[in-house]
Amino acid sequence: IKENMIEEMKKYQLKNPGLKEEII
Repeated sequence: IKENMIEEMKKYQLKNPGLKEEII
């Protein structure tokens, strides 16, 4: 489950690099 979340986070980072910090 965590692996999927990480993949989604990476995809979200590419779309919204500014929100990277908030997600992490």
